Amino acid sequence: MDMIDVNGHDPFIAAVVHGSLRMVDYFLHLGYDPTTKTHHTKLTISMTTATAP
Repeated sequence: MDMIDVNGHDPFIAAVVHGSLRMVDYFLHLGYDPTTKTHHTKLTISMTTATAP
């Protein structure tokens, strides 16, 4: 995803952090790859498991 916030998070991470399962499912359905690296070179999948409610 091209949109990144000031913390280096994309909309997928925002959806996970805020517990929006509908949006997480939507991004995955669109083909978002949770194994991609974020701006800070952390794997997105590891961030989702660390921040999920």
